[in-house]
Amino acid sequence: RDITTREDWFGAYQYEVPVLCRNQDGKEEMLPRPSPRVSVSQLERILQKYLLGDEAQ
Repeated sequence: RDITTREDWFGAYQYEVPVLCRNQDGKEEMLPRPSPRVSVSQLERILQKYLLGDEAQ
């Protein structure tokens, strides 16, 4: 979601680490928040683990 589209979201989340969610079968599942210091390669591995992990099984 784009927090800039709603004033209440922007006020609540402008200084937060982005919330990552995955939508599976119409259900939204919140993923663990990455550290603000996470590197790009680490973030890629995290996303692959949570978004592609189920498909690999």
